[in-house]
Amino acid sequence: MLTQEQKMQAALLKASKALIDSSILGEVVPAEFRPSVELNVKYLSKKVTYGKELNIDVSWIPEEGAYYTLILTDPDVPSRKNPEDGEYRHWVVSNILNSDYANGEDLTEYEPPCPPVGTGLHRYIFLLYKQPGFLDLSVISKRRERWEADSWAKSFGMELVGCNFFKGQQKQ
Repeated sequence: MLTQEQKMQAALLKASKALIDSSILGEVVPAEFRPSVELNVKYLSKKVTYGKELNIDVSWIPEEGAYYTLILTDPDVPSRKNPEDGEYRHWVVSNILNSDYANGEDLTEYEPPCPPVGTGLHRYIFLLYKQPGFLDLSVISKRRERWEADSWAKSFGMELVGCNFFKGQQKQ
């Protein structure tokens, strides 16, 4: 029987393989990155019905007393074949104490994924950064496109610790 530590290591190895297979390593985050935190993301309502709220649940096992920043980005704008507009910033929550992102500081309000029809699959990437402490990050560009999440986070001394993603497209 596997120990909890062995299960976590297996999950992190699986995550690394998926990041490599989807060309996220080297394109969106540094090629040498390997997750040290398992970042779990769930969209709690699969069917949207007449304005029903689509809830997200994001969880990880935090380092006690640590602050984190959570980012959702789409690097495939306008399409994966032609990403000339670079990353599109869908969500940024900073100063998350432990893993209580609901009480973090919303720097960029959540905007749901909405890939344009005919642009193929887009990769929607959740990035989890450990902050060096509580940070004043209140000033962030209003422009959501042509953003580089990893460069922005590193400019504040943050360390990428977790990553998860899904792919989505609008069919004709």
